[in-house]
Amino acid sequence: MRTVYFISRSINDNEFEYAPIERSMFNILYSAVAPQIDLDMFKTTLARGLELIESEPNYCSYNIVKNEARSQAMVFSKFPSSIYPKRKLFYIDPSFSDIPANNTVAAISKNARIGLVSKAYFNVLSKDPSLNKDNFILINGMNKHQQLVQMLMKGRLDFIIEYQSIVDAFISDSDKKVYSRRLEDSQGNEMGYFVCSPTDEGRAVIEKINNLFLSKAFQQWIKDYHYTHFPADDARILLQIYQQQFGLPWLLDN
Repeated sequence: MRTVYFISRSINDNEFEYAPIERSMFNILYSAVAPQIDLDMFKTTLARGLELIESEPNYCSYNIVKNEARSQAMVFSKFPSSIYPKRKLFYIDPSFSDIPANNTVAAISKNARIGLVSKAYFNVLSKDPSLNKDNFILINGMNKHQQLVQMLMKGRLDFIIEYQSIVDAFISDSDKKVYSRRLEDSQGNEMGYFVCSPTDEGRAVIEKINNLFLSKAFQQWIKDYHYTHFPADDARILLQIYQQQFGLPWLLDN
């Protein structure tokens, strides 16, 4: 029996402390793969976790966005572990509140400093020839999401484009009010998947996970995860995508 290490995505400083919603997910996975596979959990950064999954045997994680390069180096689940709401525009200067509700990123970029962390998303935005690329600051590194939010709170950026759940996670101790607006040209809903190393054990875990999506216990975890991390209205929309795009007939109110 080989050990497969499931990489935690919990956001806290204690390497042995996991979010309750993540712990419940791990317990479901553990029951599904035992006794053939010994599943263990540990925490590391996202960047390091991706390196381990790509280069070492028997590592897995969740909420990993699929792209061509990763598809060549990892085994992805059939269904997403979560679907993200569209990114929003965030700012702290109330004088920006008079911008039209249907404004675009390209229009805002003409006279404002905008920060974001996703190079792929920036590449999508860059297809608009009217975008002022010089006013964009792309943040990289292990704590890039936290750094992006902190730069906004310190007034070093006029706007940031980010997920609501990430902003909420890093402004809890701030006395400044953060405003948000929806974006007309925001990229569509991104999807994160379960992934494992391309080994026999990794493929076996992914096969078990694919089967779990048809179980009530795991469907309930998916629902709980989205309602825990996103506003209720957003969560309902995301679960409808599971139904409509992936053919998973879940009752939203159960």
